[in-house]
Amino acid sequence: MIASTIKIILFFLAAGLPLLINPFAVNSVELIKRQSAYALVCLLAVCVLVPAPGKKHVRRYALPIAVPLFIFALSACIATAFSINPAFSLRGDFARGESFFTLITYVLLCPVFAFCIQTFKQARDLIRALCIAAACIALYGIIEFLCLQAFGISPLQHFRPPELRQPFISATMGNANFLGRFLVLVLPFFAAGAATAAGARRALLWAGGGVLACTTLVLTYSRASMVGLAVGGLVFLALTRASGPAVRQRLILLLGTGCVLIIALGLISNMLSGAGSQAFFSTIASRAISALDVRQGDGLGTRLFTWQHSIPVILERPWFGHGPDTGFDALIQVNFEKSARFNTIAILDRIHNNYLDIALTQGLIGLASYLAVLFLFMRGLLKTIRAPDVHPEVRMLLCGLFSGFAGCLVNDVFTFSTVSVSMTFWSLIGIGYALQS
Repeated sequence: MIASTIKIILFFLAAGLPLLINPFAVNSVELIKRQSAYALVCLLAVCVLVPAPGKKHVRRYALPIAVPLFIFALSACIATAFSINPAFSLRGDFARGESFFTLITYVLLCPVFAFCIQTFKQARDLIRALCIAAACIALYGIIEFLCLQAFGISPLQHFRPPELRQPFISATMGNANFLGRFLVLVLPFFAAGAATAAGARRALLWAGGGVLACTTLVLTYSRASMVGLAVGGLVFLALTRASGPAVRQRLILLLGTGCVLIIALGLISNMLSGAGSQAFFSTIASRAISALDVRQGDGLGTRLFTWQHSIPVILERPWFGHGPDTGFDALIQVNFEKSARFNTIAILDRIHNNYLDIALTQGLIGLASYLAVLFLFMRGLLKTIRAPDVHPEVRMLLCGLFSGFAGCLVNDVFTFSTVSVSMTFWSLIGIGYALQS
């Protein structure tokens, strides 16, 4: 009974959380995911601690990231205790919700998955469930895109006030950039599944899910995510270059089908919106060009300005930062300077660089421990991938995991952590260690 409960909780944490959304709430995405994760992690802890004679609910082994993971959690504790707004850091921002308790939940997700997964089959099934959830999210994202083109509003946005409705798709992630980050992280698993599928039908299912996810990522118009996807894709091809011609043919077919679907949806969207035949593709081109404008616009220019002016704020409290979720308070002066420079009313509560954001809220110690976790994790993945005695299916899944993280880390240079994506991010670290052990 307890073992079954643990398996169900792991499945819900891996595949259920990304699907959750409460369209009736203003913070429709973060709150329900955050509270569900709190409850499930607490329930899982109770299940693990319940004595069961003759049965083990967890596998105990040395976790290579244990020390930096502990330091990351400790930095969150100290940053909260000495926060410029302790109550806010403890409770969390209403919209973002990355409070002290959320950060501790992130940390706990790693050992939870690493120790509670008992077999390779269980780890593989969790990844498959995550991919099914991602395919459902991607399919809804495409429906949302077509509704925006035809009616100017997506289905779930009917429940939101007009001022909170967005012109871009967000699915169950809350924002187009967050949806893009999620898909960058998960997409390589579809390629891995298509490459190792036993038959043509299964390969087609994996390829279909990958095509949906790739298409949805492009429809977000998220430039950072497209760069992240390109990096992740190149890394995956490099890691699997010795897999044989059959694998390469499947991957080329997946990529080609995705391109055809993107073009088809672009043409359909133009018909629905009544725009010219080139409107969709002109939008993609204009956003790509504006991303390179270092002087004006909402692309690299605003990012560089924000990063440059945020570094002195970080250095005001360099070791343990200003406290979790205190970006709005800490960046007040940067907001004034940005508004004057770019003539915008957009208010910053994040630096739009995940690494600088961690330095701002948890200090350089928090950032160093976070980077140490990622370095040790990805180095371990690479060593296992290169080991000669690793099962081909395990190797391919690890290639997908490594590629997803490589793309996500590049994507994070231009965006920041959110509850909707980071729960999956930290869970996959635990699943990765379970696969390696």
